[in-house]
Amino acid sequence: MRNGYKVVDVDTHVVPNADVLSQYVTSDFRPRLAELDQYKLKRDYGDTYEVNVKLFRRILGTAAPADIGIKANGNKRIGRIETHRRKDFEPDTQNMNSEGRIRDMDEEGRDIDFMFPGGWPANVSALDSSLWEGLYEAYHRYLDDYCSTNPDRLKATMVVGGGDVEWSATEIKKWANSKWVAGVWPIMPEGKPPDHPDNEPIWAAMNEAHLPIIHHSFTYYPPYFPGYRDVYDNIAIARTSAHPWGAQRLIMSIVGAGLLDKYPNLNMLIAECGHGWIAPFILRFDWQSQYAGGIQDLKQKPSDYIREGRVVPGIEFEEGEPMTKAIFDVLGDNVLAYQSDYPHGEAHFPDSVDLALSWKSLNEGQMHKLMHENAERVLRL
Repeated sequence: MRNGYKVVDVDTHVVPNADVLSQYVTSDFRPRLAELDQYKLKRDYGDTYEVNVKLFRRILGTAAPADIGIKANGNKRIGRIETHRRKDFEPDTQNMNSEGRIRDMDEEGRDIDFMFPGGWPANVSALDSSLWEGLYEAYHRYLDDYCSTNPDRLKATMVVGGGDVEWSATEIKKWANSKWVAGVWPIMPEGKPPDHPDNEPIWAAMNEAHLPIIHHSFTYYPPYFPGYRDVYDNIAIARTSAHPWGAQRLIMSIVGAGLLDKYPNLNMLIAECGHGWIAPFILRFDWQSQYAGGIQDLKQKPSDYIREGRVVPGIEFEEGEPMTKAIFDVLGDNVLAYQSDYPHGEAHFPDSVDLALSWKSLNEGQMHKLMHENAERVLRL
């Protein structure tokens, strides 16, 4: 609690390194870890897996890609990496130190952390399905262990893949009753739309378990964001475009296919994609889907699913208080949720909660919606 407000953070990360993850693989899968060694990349928290990473190297105003800039955690990337935190996080919270995470939560005033992995589940989806399945299974066993220290406060998303629908549906059912499970991140192989009829067993399993679709965009990894080849090899254009465009495409695919009508317990949470785009985008989709067609017959307009709170993006502080108030004014107050990106560079630790609570243009009811009620509704909390 913080100043009388419960706080649910819908975008935090727990990213076990390859050595930690290897402790949770099955004995049958262990010999195959050697096949993944070629994809290991050194980071400050240990080796992680990165497959077919796309680096955007051209500085705007120059003629050709450059090989200058900073070396970030062993991976050379062009640009600046800025952190907002005022204080360091507890050490190793992305690996095994869940007790340290709880101490950070207590200091900042976060009651519940909803956790994502980093980018590795997305990029390993480009490999043979038997490889990513083995890693996803290990990650779920890891989460079961990590969250066991405080399962009422530590929640996470499962990770499954549209490249093996039968396995994914079975994995969802296997873990559905676990207390740490609050959503499912279904990663589609590049080129396969999430609304493809083959994916129905995934949505049916999630609907039965009252688990929402979770989406978190990444810039560098497969399955790449829409238009990744059309950003002039520039990281600023890529990063600005990648997250909203990926989220918009997913929302149009799921809503336009009528999946929220067919599966009444299926909701959507969008993390780290910003929030200012949601109003102009969904109002445009209302009109374009009516004018151009191409969607199923829906029970209501696409924007009505947003107003009901079936699709909830997390806020980003860079878009600020006026934008948050504007979205509430246009779409109602069921639409947004608090997020900080802990323990990554965008987190204003330990001040993120206080920063959101300082937004005086939101009334008390809207602040409760933002800080916990919308998240509790859309996630299985």
